[in-house]
Amino acid sequence: MTETPPKPRTSDTAKSQNTPEILENDDLETSYTQITYSGPLPPSHEFAAYEEMSPGAGKKMIQMAVEANRANIHITKMAA
Repeated sequence: MTETPPKPRTSDTAKSQNTPEILENDDLETSYTQITYSGPLPPSHEFAAYEEMSPGAGKKMIQMAVEANRANIHITKMAA
């Protein structure tokens, strides 16, 4: 006699996000990736992704970086 495998369960997260995530068993693993970088602008591949998601976002980020740099220069001059 062969056993019938249990039916896959859909996770609560998948239900709430309407995604097709299927849990094969109860042994779950959680992992995450953290990416850090230094500087006023993200790396080019992330920069392009922002621009793709929201056209004009790249230009706004550059403007914000320029303005922040100007403010830092002004504060440095005032402190000297």
